[in-house]
Amino acid sequence: MDTARYRAEMSDEERAAITNAIWLCRDCHGLIDKDPLRFPSELLILWKEAHEKKLVDQIGKPGDVIRKFAADRELKSLGDLPLYAEQLIREKPDHWEYMLTAELLDFHLAPVLRKARDLSQGLIVKPSAPLPRDEIFTWLHRKVIELSEAPNTFLALIEEIKVSWGPPGLPGEAANINHVCQLFAQAADYLVTIAEEIRFTYLPEGFEGLARALVEGALFPLKRMPELAAFIRSIFSQDAPSGAHHFELVLELPEGWAGRVAREMQVAKNAFLRDR
Repeated sequence: MDTARYRAEMSDEERAAITNAIWLCRDCHGLIDKDPLRFPSELLILWKEAHEKKLVDQIGKPGDVIRKFAADRELKSLGDLPLYAEQLIREKPDHWEYMLTAELLDFHLAPVLRKARDLSQGLIVKPSAPLPRDEIFTWLHRKVIELSEAPNTFLALIEEIKVSWGPPGLPGEAANINHVCQLFAQAADYLVTIAEEIRFTYLPEGFEGLARALVEGALFPLKRMPELAAFIRSIFSQDAPSGAHHFELVLELPEGWAGRVAREMQVAKNAFLRDR
């Protein structure tokens, strides 16, 4: 299927859920299906929300009004979210916590991954900042340590994601899910920041290979970040998801990266000593 409204990353359960449905007359149904650019999914969601609000205001019971007020207040506290995430929070269908996690991971990671792609393609320009000569190797070693410690943060965050879903049999909290997804994206952005710092720090001649290796090492793990949301969606693409599932995010570095860094570090040291 290939239309402007089709989202390949959605699971079958998400597509079949009430949150992804809108009831229309036959004529409007045909008109909208034939023109997805004029009627994008965001517009349809807003139509649906506006109509539901009108019904609640006109014929809703007191409980409906209270629930809508509570949902509006919850969404306001969470800030800007994609419309589908807002729907999940409002309607809370079966397995909403997991589908919300996948949606918010994609949402919060998107600008980080875009920035990483721009940086790797040389589309970002900044003035280079020089380092004092006697601080160069201390600074470089610190960057290597920062890169080596990053995986521990992601492992801890994956555990926090599971905690945000709530205890077995009890619902999770949208605020907790959003918070940990934001933290996950911030940790990814930290890797981009390291790469950016290295890329735009002026290093002496002979350090070019080392700088390239470190930048590649910082950006390479980001390629696997979308796998977590995809894994969650894959579970709920089943008709009746059940059982235990295990996900392991392996933050790999480029093959032979450690040896390459060691070699380039020696090249840099030799160049540094020659220029003394």
